[in-house]
Amino acid sequence: MMENIFISYNRQSEDIAKTLAQDLEELGYEVWFDNEISGGQVWWDQILEQIRKCRLFLFVADQKSLDSTACKREYAYADELGKSILPVLVSDEVSINLLPPELSRLQFIDYRTYDTKAVLRLARALAGIPAANPLPDPLPVPPEIPISYLGNLIKQIEASSTLNYSDQSALLVEVKRSFRDPATTKDARKLLRRFRKRPDLFATVADEIDELLEKELKSSSGTRSVKNVEKKERVEKKRDEKKDEKIDQPPSLEKIIVGTWSVQISQFMAMSLSASFIFNTNGTFSGQIHSDMGNMPVNGQWNAYNMQLSLRGTQTVAFVNYPYSADITFMTITNNRLEGTSQAGESIVMQR
Repeated sequence: MMENIFISYNRQSEDIAKTLAQDLEELGYEVWFDNEISGGQVWWDQILEQIRKCRLFLFVADQKSLDSTACKREYAYADELGKSILPVLVSDEVSINLLPPELSRLQFIDYRTYDTKAVLRLARALAGIPAANPLPDPLPVPPEIPISYLGNLIKQIEASSTLNYSDQSALLVEVKRSFRDPATTKDARKLLRRFRKRPDLFATVADEIDELLEKELKSSSGTRSVKNVEKKERVEKKRDEKKDEKIDQPPSLEKIIVGTWSVQISQFMAMSLSASFIFNTNGTFSGQIHSDMGNMPVNGQWNAYNMQLSLRGTQTVAFVNYPYSADITFMTITNNRLEGTSQAGESIVMQR
């Protein structure tokens, strides 16, 4: 059993980090993550100390954590210490091919769909983590506190002494770097505005600051415009599909789903699962998922619309209840057989 699992995450992903911590504790592991200590040098020293003590460094992999200066320094330090690192993928925004070297050579756990299978994948991965190696001697140089450079930038921007063109250009590069870190984006915006007010600012530097601020403003407003366009396109697509509906429609999924079904779940390059479900007329369901780890009871609410079936409820693993969800789109619907795929890309076949 592990002495300690260190969870590295960005503050904007704290909810999923807490969920992971709870799952790990339910599985019997000791977990540490910095949700109870404040910022500053003491905070950073405690983080580095916990990384040195941990047996496993678990990295919550989403785009915010990959852009975070603090997270980058944490996993780089863990790598230098020779710690076992386990990336846990929690967002579709992350491109696996663009992961940093410390993470790209590692096998990651897919936690984008939170269900029993995700917890089982995590449990299997943890069971295969080797014992911790001794710390290197001497220890690598600890990384500096990630927010310390902002204080230095403020001092330079508000300094009364004149800055030459080289100094201003170098300072602008540093502020732009903090722009990419979600933890410091707002501060970087404030720094740019203060920087713009300097009386000795060179015209080319001032123009670049104006372009950065204008670009960010357009980006934030443009996102809303894109979302509106996408929403309009979805509405128009549904309207067109409704016009093109054929007279000879398949049986209504909502009407035929009630009853008892045996289910075969095929996963790409992974083990297949079988299950049995009972769908009731009041919108509830119950059943069993069969795997090599035993039978897992599952129950909850079902909802059918057109060719889609949505399940929401709980499932029990080792006497612990976990959220259960499944969204299945069927291509074949008959009174006694349903064929389709789940949101996770699994092949689903249901038979009475």
